[in-house]
Amino acid sequence: GSECPMNGVCDFQVGLCSWRNVEDDDGDWIVSSNGTGNMGSGPSVDHTYGSGYGNYVHLKTGDMEMGKTAKLESQEMDQINGDGDCFQFWYFLHGSDIGLINVYIEHDGEVDEVSLIDGDRGNVWRTERIPITSMSKYKILIIGDAGSNSTGDIGLDD
Repeated sequence: GSECPMNGVCDFQVGLCSWRNVEDDDGDWIVSSNGTGNMGSGPSVDHTYGSGYGNYVHLKTGDMEMGKTAKLESQEMDQINGDGDCFQFWYFLHGSDIGLINVYIEHDGEVDEVSLIDGDRGNVWRTERIPITSMSKYKILIIGDAGSNSTGDIGLDD
């Protein structure tokens, strides 16, 4: 709707698009398809096509210590109209003690938390829509935080 207009889309079919892994963190988001290799955790299909042939990004939290993070950062973006923008993404957060996803908006030298998704959300892709009201250039920062589940994977798509 008009309260959350979209600005750009990335389905990860050709890499990270305009996203990048931040270097001063503890892990990386990886473009993947056809499951993560961890039974009972992580997506087995992408959201875009609902098949093992489509891509998504995932974070192998099992390769990280509890509380360690991996950051995915967007390019700097301009507002597209006076109504603000909308950041929508699909996430996959499944498994006991899976960890969490934090979303921040960086603008005017400030970093504001705009979403926190934690805990097992089921063996399905779910969507999150975040209105962006910054009237200046901004970046989106997605931080995956490892839980205590040694086989957990967090997925992002579209």
